[in-house]
Amino acid sequence: MKYRFNIIFALSLIGLFLGCANVFAEISEPEREQLKQEIIDQLMQSDSLKQKIMDEIKLHETQKSIQGRDTAQQRTIVQNQIQTKLRPVALERDRLYGNADALISVVEFADFDCPYCRKIHPVLKRLVDDSGGTINWVFRHFPISGHKPNAEREAEAAECAGDLTGQQGFWKFTNALFLQARRGVSDSQAIIDRALVHAEIDKEDLLACLNAGKFKDKVKQDEDEALALGLQGTPANVLINHKTGQVVFRQGAASLETLSVDVDQLLGKSH
Repeated sequence: MKYRFNIIFALSLIGLFLGCANVFAEISEPEREQLKQEIIDQLMQSDSLKQKIMDEIKLHETQKSIQGRDTAQQRTIVQNQIQTKLRPVALERDRLYGNADALISVVEFADFDCPYCRKIHPVLKRLVDDSGGTINWVFRHFPISGHKPNAEREAEAAECAGDLTGQQGFWKFTNALFLQARRGVSDSQAIIDRALVHAEIDKEDLLACLNAGKFKDKVKQDEDEALALGLQGTPANVLINHKTGQVVFRQGAASLETLSVDVDQLLGKSH
């Protein structure tokens, strides 16, 4: 591990040195390789450099340990907040996929501009589809500040889609939003327009709803709930057993296997 770190560190220095120095622009590839090896040999013979590398390794390991403790503490804080501050699932308000009477709900707080939300989206769908009606999925909005105003506008557009075409239309529109690449996109309107076509929703009707700000307050309420729970990123998933009241908090783009273990925990199944 330490030897590998030494080599990586040395190669990083070499890359910086060779990449930035114009004097080496005309050196042939064999000469460059020979020079790299000579620099590595010189670096590895330097006791002061070796000590610096060891100090950096210790610092990295210490920071990693602290980060792990902070993550565990944050998870405990959120878990406690959820017990008292998570809004109960309400069919008249929430966007729900699956059996409305399911024993287990996955309440997802998500951001349409979040790549990890895009990654977990089909995973959650499969989790519900494979559950035989045991699990449903509730979507709540948490547009991260760095993704505004696009993420907010897309969230409101999704709610307008649901208002115009029902739960099925909401999920169809949501799927279409997540299917689209976001790199280099500064305006979300083109993304919304393509999602409209996919979901077969009238553009004028949706834009009338969107521009009127009909669901601005609802999106803000979801965001306020996420902040009150202490959530710090997306996706954030809260799994609930409605019979026992037991909850499991899962941050990030968890795998199907991980979520299945969480569900089994809520169902009292051992592994």
